Amino acid sequence: MEWLENTQHELHSVVVILAFRDDADNMTRMLGSFLERLRGRQAPQQDICLEPLSVRVIGDLLQQYLKLSSDAAEALAVAIVEKTHGNPLYMAEYLRQCQLHRVLWFDHTDLIWKLDLQQQTEIPVSENVVQLLAKRLAFLSEETQQVLKTAACIGNRFDSDVLKRLLPDLAVDRALLNAQTGGWLMRQAAEREYVFPHDRIQQAAYGLMDKSTLQQVHLSIAQCLVSSEDAETRLLECVYHFNMALEQITDAQLLERIGWLNLRATEVAKANGDFHLALGCVTLAMKLLLPQQADPQLRAEILKERAECEHLCGQQSTALSYYQQALQVTTDARQRTRIYELLIKFYTDYGEFQQAFETGRTALFHLDLSVPSGFSPLNFAADYLHLKRKLRGSTIESLLALPEASDARICDQILLLSAMQKAAYQIQPELCVALAAKQVRLCLRYGNTREAVVGYMVFGVIFLGGVRGLAVEGCKYGRLSLAMLEHYNNLMQSAEVPFVYGYFAHSWLHPASDTERYWQRAFEQGLKVGDWFHAGCAAAGILQSQFMRGQPLEPVLQQCDYFQATLQRIGAVEHDQVLLGIRQALLNLRNPSPTLPVFSHDGFDESAYLNKLSQFGSRHFAHLYYINKMWVLYFHGYYDDAEAVAVSSQSYMKDSQGMLHAAEHCFVHALILAQTLRSHDGLKMHRNHFQIKRYTRQFHRWAKQCPDNFLDRAQLLQGEQHRIAGRFGKALECYQEACKTAEFYGHLNLQVIGHQLTEQLYASQTQLLAAQCHQLEKRQLAEKWGVDSWHTQVECPGVVRQAGQFDLDSLAQAVEVISQERRLPRLLETLMTILQENTLARRCVLMLQEDQQYLIQAESSVERAEIQVMQNQAYDQSSDLPLRVINYVMASHESILLDDACHYAVFANDPYFARYQVLSVLCVPLMIQGQVKGIVYLENDSAAGVFTPDRFALLRYLGGQIAISIENALVYQKLEQKVGERTQDIECQKQELQHQYDTIRHLNQRLIEENDERKLAEQKLQEANQQLQILATTDGLTGLSNRRHFNQVLQQQYLHCKRHDLPFALLICDLDEFKAYNDHYGHQAGDDCLIAVAECFTSVVKRPGDLVARYGGEEFAVILSATDREGALHIAEQIHQALRQRDLVHEVSSVTSRVSMSIGLNVGLGADTDQLILRADNALYQAKSAGKNRTCVFALDD
Repeated sequence: MEWLENTQHELHSVVVILAFRDDADNMTRMLGSFLERLRGRQAPQQDICLEPLSVRVIGDLLQQYLKLSSDAAEALAVAIVEKTHGNPLYMAEYLRQCQLHRVLWFDHTDLIWKLDLQQQTEIPVSENVVQLLAKRLAFLSEETQQVLKTAACIGNRFDSDVLKRLLPDLAVDRALLNAQTGGWLMRQAAEREYVFPHDRIQQAAYGLMDKSTLQQVHLSIAQCLVSSEDAETRLLECVYHFNMALEQITDAQLLERIGWLNLRATEVAKANGDFHLALGCVTLAMKLLLPQQADPQLRAEILKERAECEHLCGQQSTALSYYQQALQVTTDARQRTRIYELLIKFYTDYGEFQQAFETGRTALFHLDLSVPSGFSPLNFAADYLHLKRKLRGSTIESLLALPEASDARICDQILLLSAMQKAAYQIQPELCVALAAKQVRLCLRYGNTREAVVGYMVFGVIFLGGVRGLAVEGCKYGRLSLAMLEHYNNLMQSAEVPFVYGYFAHSWLHPASDTERYWQRAFEQGLKVGDWFHAGCAAAGILQSQFMRGQPLEPVLQQCDYFQATLQRIGAVEHDQVLLGIRQALLNLRNPSPTLPVFSHDGFDESAYLNKLSQFGSRHFAHLYYINKMWVLYFHGYYDDAEAVAVSSQSYMKDSQGMLHAAEHCFVHALILAQTLRSHDGLKMHRNHFQIKRYTRQFHRWAKQCPDNFLDRAQLLQGEQHRIAGRFGKALECYQEACKTAEFYGHLNLQVIGHQLTEQLYASQTQLLAAQCHQLEKRQLAEKWGVDSWHTQVECPGVVRQAGQFDLDSLAQAVEVISQERRLPRLLETLMTILQENTLARRCVLMLQEDQQYLIQAESSVERAEIQVMQNQAYDQSSDLPLRVINYVMASHESILLDDACHYAVFANDPYFARYQVLSVLCVPLMIQGQVKGIVYLENDSAAGVFTPDRFALLRYLGGQIAISIENALVYQKLEQKVGERTQDIECQKQELQHQYDTIRHLNQRLIEENDERKLAEQKLQEANQQLQILATTDGLTGLSNRRHFNQVLQQQYLHCKRHDLPFALLICDLDEFKAYNDHYGHQAGDDCLIAVAECFTSVVKRPGDLVARYGGEEFAVILSATDREGALHIAEQIHQALRQRDLVHEVSSVTSRVSMSIGLNVGLGADTDQLILRADNALYQAKSAGKNRTCVFALDD
């Protein structure tokens, strides 16, 4: 996880998979914190929940790997899910039990897996897979069990060398091989490293030991680790094992040593960000060390560690108590300084800034450095002038190369001054800068320290960069601060420095989106090192920046939810309230509260929230709420209310000096002032106008340094200034430039404002069509931003539909319908319908240019129901058109609008007008790139003046789109014609190919039939071969393996066990006095007896690798691979028991009245297989000699 956090910013096209259980028992705080940080990043992530295996999946696996039939696989799958609930590990264990109890077995005769679900009742049922595994472990050899139990205590992953040191008397390698063969362990790529394949296996092995034994093993492991070469890197492991064995330890020296190890482990756990583990370690260290520890310095160190861990775990009162105890105990000056530093951080994290500052003053008093209780201008002026002279001409390299301070008292002074500055800034920014100046002065005189970075950062970044506005200097000191972090490997300030650098310097020269990367780093580092304050600051900075950059609202709200959950978890109350205010602004932008201008989303009580804001220690964060509310109210048109909020916001400007949101206040305030200027206000109007000019000049100056953050804002303010001065043309130019700039930088909010201001200006000049176009653009951008278009600002005064006037929606719908049509006839019909509906024309004619002439291609009339299209008639050959009008439009490329055609002298003699008494006429050319592509002619013979300027504007506006759509349709028509021709060619080729395909298919069918016949013959041959194989390897009477097959398997198993150093057992069995049985009962009864005995063998010997064979006559042989003496004797006894249960009568036996058997057993590997058989025969002879009906084991001394 550390590697992933440290390298994620460098990774490209890498998939990282983390597997973990997210239940309460397994979700550690460290893992939970890591996942929270990971989800806060911008990398794509996906959560995959591993569900239990279903009946279908298990059935498919059984069919694929065991070749079971569909019905058998489904039946077994149902049983598995019923027993295991689909747990994969439990399923694997259940299948092993099925094999063990002959529910599932491999038939060596038929060479297939077989299933008998009726045997299920013999399988022991347990809902706990660990219990089942523990029962299986009990059957392993003692040696293997001991190795697995010890390994389980070490952990999920372990080194075989450690096991060998812990178990010197055992053959560890052999036991590991046995465990690996049985699936209990897996060997890793590293030569000596092993891992449990599943944590449940580790739990099962761990559970085989009682509490006392476990503690003894843990103690042995701890002593082994602590004496190893890598003891330092495995400190946490070592401490864990010692702590698990504490009850067994009585040695006082060892207990003290464990206490010190826990204290060291506390530091390691804190560095890893696992604060709860650190608290556990230090608590135990206190228990073991404090009662015996008289040294006040050591007692204070332990108390300090306990206090810090309680602080990091959010235990405020307990932490304070231990800090105070540590201060009372310590007698060492440097240690007291360190405790005071942590106490200052403690008070700062909980927002008690004055207490933190006073604690620092007290600590510095002990070091002979007096710090005033408040800001002293004279003292600061002296320090500043001194630094100005000393720092002239300095560079990052020269400051970084200063020697390290060696005087302990000076180092402690610098340390405390660094710790105090965070709290001092919240009390009074000037006080913080004064402390920083004093600290930098010490550094320049005596040398740098690890903590000196804070002074350089505050003096250079905050004061020079933020307060004095020297952005270049601020960025210089920001880079110095980051370099000092790396130079001194300073983790404690790893959240503070990148946050402050971004907050005061970086954004004045670099894009705000780039600054957010620094804040993301600060947030993650703050969570990692326990700097809750700056983690909260970074979260607030990121969200406010995204708000001001106009990022889509939904993702910002989602990130706000994540940040709030994290801040609530770590107890960052004030920062959580800051985010609550930002969230309200986002929600009211998206969908304004019904109580606006009062925010009230999600039960938000604004009056109570404002009361909390007034008590904020960080007033610059309280400022964010007022700035964002100004934005919301301005956007929704509540200008007077926004101006009232701006007054409250202005009172926070001093607290936000040098911060980017202070510039945002100026920008929004200027927009509000521009909307609320009223001429009758007199002096106030002039004062506000001057303020707008001042703001505009500021933004132009900032835009020269960083156009990414300020240029579009400067352009909008410049446009407002032109509008107020009556320079409307220049105002429009500025608005349009601002929209382009905002689009380039991705600022959706400013694009919306740009179109909103343009819309207002057009509407004020009664250019309603243009205003409506920008209103439509504004709505579309607002929706993209995440604001419901229904809730965008109220439409401008004057942009209202009048009777007989077309509206923007109709225009947009017409454009959309026209642009979607591709087929020319259908397009022409649509055009005629739109023109008649929107212009009140009684007759519409459309002429299109084709081959240097104009053809009538569409005509509609209220007197005809149908629209005529595609007539292809030359217009000059028609007597139903005013040729003079049309010729004029063709020649001049200008439109003609006639209110009463007969009263125009130019056209009064036109025969068409004279004949039809046409009154209203509108004729418009359709232009593309300066060329006339067609002409639309409209007329109305029932009223004069029908075609108003608005309808004229509609047709002119639509003209270009009509021309483009017709051009596209003509292209599409030609393309369709070519496609048709090509399709016809393809059809002919297709028919030819079909003929060839039919021929090939016929030949292929013949090949398939011949192939099927060959496969059938091969199958019959294979079945015959299998039958021959069975006949060749099987005894015809008993169905067991015959002597020939026995000899083959014996040789194979013998070599396998010898190669892998596994135990091996061979049984030679002979029925007692079977000749007498045959003579008395007859040969048929003898055969039946042999069959019954064979069934006894198969009921006992079930493992796939074992073999039972008829050795000859009444003799049988059993091969037991990987079986030791105890296991083989157990099998032999089961064979005797099975024979007794069969109860075969043998009245003429001198041994017993029932059929009995003598067994000779050889365990171990001889020189060859002949020697194995000879030894087993000798053991059998010994059993016969000893009275029969027994088992004897061959011994070398025999």
